[in-house]
Amino acid sequence: MAHKAKPRLIWHSEPRSLGDALLNFRLNRHDKNQLELKLAYGLRPHAKRQRYRVETYVFVPRVLALTRHSYTASRFYADTATFIRMTTPKVALSALSSKSAVRPWASDIKAQIDRFAAGEPGDVKAAEQGLKLLACVFKGAVRDAHFDVQEAIKFAIADTNPSGASEQLTAFTVDLESALTRLHKVGERAEQDGVPIALREGWRAIDEYVSLLAEEALTALVAQCADQPGHEQIESATNKARLMAVGQYRHRRKQGYQSYANEGDRNEHLPHRWRVLKRYVSSALYLSVRRDKTGQMAMDFIGMAAAAFAMLFATVALLVIQELWAASLSSAFLTAMVLAYVIKDRIKELGKRRLGRRLKGIMADHRVHIYGADGAEVGQAEESFQVRRPEKIPPEILDCRCSDLDTHEAVNGRPETVLCYDKKIVLSSDGLKAQFAGATGLTDIIRLNLQPAMARMDDAWETYRYIHPRTHVMQQTQCARVYHINVVVRLIAQDSTSSIHRVRAVVNRKGIIRVEAVTGALSRQDTAQAPANEAANIQIFDE
Repeated sequence: MAHKAKPRLIWHSEPRSLGDALLNFRLNRHDKNQLELKLAYGLRPHAKRQRYRVETYVFVPRVLALTRHSYTASRFYADTATFIRMTTPKVALSALSSKSAVRPWASDIKAQIDRFAAGEPGDVKAAEQGLKLLACVFKGAVRDAHFDVQEAIKFAIADTNPSGASEQLTAFTVDLESALTRLHKVGERAEQDGVPIALREGWRAIDEYVSLLAEEALTALVAQCADQPGHEQIESATNKARLMAVGQYRHRRKQGYQSYANEGDRNEHLPHRWRVLKRYVSSALYLSVRRDKTGQMAMDFIGMAAAAFAMLFATVALLVIQELWAASLSSAFLTAMVLAYVIKDRIKELGKRRLGRRLKGIMADHRVHIYGADGAEVGQAEESFQVRRPEKIPPEILDCRCSDLDTHEAVNGRPETVLCYDKKIVLSSDGLKAQFAGATGLTDIIRLNLQPAMARMDDAWETYRYIHPRTHVMQQTQCARVYHINVVVRLIAQDSTSSIHRVRAVVNRKGIIRVEAVTGALSRQDTAQAPANEAANIQIFDE
């Protein structure tokens, strides 16, 4: 089966920012066992409801024995972790030093804290939520600016432009320092007398976290520039970044925080503290969900219909049997009664099973209710899972899966089963915007566990023996034994614009080795039902 050349897959291994896109995705390695699919659903201006659909097809080698019997929907949901959170408001790091940039979140925080300091009652939870949200904005701004500066420095160094690299690093250092100063002006109000202890401790946790973020970003840039000795401009900018990084270390020591490394120590407390602080700050964005199993009433009706049909057969059979053999308890009478009962029982079970299977194909497994911090419902999602054979997969999905395979044996030498996960989501624009100022949408994080597939994989290494072509001596070498698990994602926006993308996970029995773009893979956009400018609203995002 030959394939024509396809457009190259758009791929970012490190997502960076949502931009203005309404539906974005990223897929990469979360840990040795899990792939992380991150979806971002944006808010369309002037639309009360946002509707999106994401279809995920995981092509697994058939030898790994994940079938609809061995890998059921209930097991898939047990293996899969999902998290839904608000998308972080996007603010440039250079803008965070101005009052106007932080006013949407800072004004309410300052007013609440000042009321506490004046001895007046207030909403501690709302003030704490505001501080955490402001820290999330800072984190997103640092992340985006850091990515941009890393890329700019890399290209400047490649172009032998040390002044350009030093300017980028200096600008980042200045912007980071100014943003930290603005954040401290808001947060340090919590240290006034009369402010509740929960709010004071909340600010200290945020102060510690943003200090760690700043130190980490500066250290990474210093390491990037460390390979360029002899450039005075770069060394000058690097020294400024070093001094600021050391300043953050000393700030945490001065404040009594324990988040710093000790030479010669195991330092196990440091990553643990990192995670605690990250979860605390990020909790401002996470939403609560409730899952309801769908189709229960329909399954009950199917059961009743199957039972009624079986009972109808049993009644008719009883009348016929009585007409023929009721005069005596003959062997024919007894045999007919037993057979009628057996057939009636099978009719009931087969009816439930066949109709239930058809129902499963058209109904979702769960309905997910999404709630904001105030308890109001901000959206709903329907999700379903099935294991299918490739011939049951839409042709355009198979086309994307085989887009880099040019020969018959390349296609047919890869027998696979397909794990199909479908998610439809409906969001309330007003409900999301009511959560906090500047809300732009939701981020849906789905962690797909590949460990069930790894359980049946062969050893990670195998021996290959061959005769050396020059010496004619028999030799042997070790070959890595890997499996390719391909993931195809179709994104469907509210206006029916769609795009199909593919990535490949290279896996052995010890875990996921890497996730990579596939050369020549299809990235298709079907814009027949949408204006051309709307097609640009579906793309892969970097965060």
